[in-house]
Amino acid sequence: MNKEVVPKWKHNVTVSQSCISSRTDQILLSLESTNSEEFTLQAIEGLISHLKQYPEVKNKAVKVGAIRLLLFIRSKKKNELIQNAIREALAILGYADPVPGKGIRILSIDGGGIRGLLVLEMLKKLEELTEKEFMNYLIFSAELAQALF
Repeated sequence: MNKEVVPKWKHNVTVSQSCISSRTDQILLSLESTNSEEFTLQAIEGLISHLKQYPEVKNKAVKVGAIRLLLFIRSKKKNELIQNAIREALAILGYADPVPGKGIRILSIDGGGIRGLLVLEMLKKLEELTEKEFMNYLIFSAELAQALF
């Protein structure tokens, strides 16, 4: 009996969506209930590994409050390793910190002729609906017009 040896990477392991979802819930629950910095770091690294292995679970993690939980932990724990791990986890989940202050407000409209006119009409309609003038909120606005003579 000569059995052929199959490399480990050739095995197709399928994991059900319910198992993946359950594991996501477990990781987030352990992250929420841990007090120790060591266990917090391990739980965050477990979450990162899980999200990298099963990217389709990102939406579920966001819906059940992973971002809120990570931001809460970030505000409480000042350990640099934990902060770095949280930053990575938030990036994987698609979260970016808001721009401090009012941010940069630039309006750029591309397209001449009828395309430019269409964009201007949309802006006019938005101003009517919001009852606010966009120019009051912009730092810089520019236009470029080309004409053939």
